[in-house]
Amino acid sequence: IGGAGGSSAEADATGFSDGTAGGAGADSADGGAGRNTAGAGGGNGVGPGGAGGNGSTGSGALPPSDGDGSGPASGSLPPSDTRAADWTAGDYYTVGGSSRVLFRRAASVRSGLLSAGVRIVAHYSGQDPAEAAAAAAGADVAIACGGGVTQEASDRPHLRLDQHDFLSSLAAQTQPERAAGRFPPLVTVALAPGAILTDWADASDAVVLLFLGGEATGDAIADVLTGRLNPTGRLPVTLPMSESDVTPPTASPRVVYTEGVHHAWRGLQGKPVRFPFGHGLSYTTFKYSWGEPPPAVLRPLGLRGGEATG
Repeated sequence: IGGAGGSSAEADATGFSDGTAGGAGADSADGGAGRNTAGAGGGNGVGPGGAGGNGSTGSGALPPSDGDGSGPASGSLPPSDTRAADWTAGDYYTVGGSSRVLFRRAASVRSGLLSAGVRIVAHYSGQDPAEAAAAAAGADVAIACGGGVTQEASDRPHLRLDQHDFLSSLAAQTQPERAAGRFPPLVTVALAPGAILTDWADASDAVVLLFLGGEATGDAIADVLTGRLNPTGRLPVTLPMSESDVTPPTASPRVVYTEGVHHAWRGLQGKPVRFPFGHGLSYTTFKYSWGEPPPAVLRPLGLRGGEATG
């Protein structure tokens, strides 16, 4: 996940995302569909990834106008008194359940980019990738949004964003045209409640991933997309290649952990993953290296009489 190049706050934008509603449930904090463990996400920081860049007078494609919070991933939330009626309900901004935080209004991706000085020249909020591509024609950057929701006490039924199929089709269908320079770079913005499938990432030019960013969601995304801030977040979870690689969800009140300790990242050891724990790119190049080589043999840490040994 990541991207290249910064862009200015003077960019024009036109945009789209799938307007489907949906999603429910909770998952484990890392890499699986759960087993009735508490939901994921959290924090107002920008997650791993970067965004494609354009010049000071460029134009981009951007998600649709503010909705009711249950449709396009770029939309706004309904009033807080409406959301307070069901405290278990999650949305693209916060988890549902006892950790839920109500705020009067969240900054959507659209409103955040407008506040950052981005001019939206067109938008699309339907579900047809061909129509979305037509709406973005002539823009300098296309930004497609997807989101997922989670809540306590139940598993998410799957690891796909609500707009997963739309994002995958859009990325695949426009890839040849982008390679030929006849379609603008495609940046995918994912508002995720935990580990997700990212089949659309390989065909996107850049990806920005934010985990339940709260009321400042749109402002945080805009700061990264316009290059105001460098995306320095790193994945706190592992993103699997497929759902078959992780612990499946269950609707039963009695859960048998047949996998033992081999869940989350432990269950993915020896398997290829889409993006590993700790992954994240930024608007520069960097590498990791040991400041001091680790010992050839690591001694386990134990306790003896209340004191650490080893």
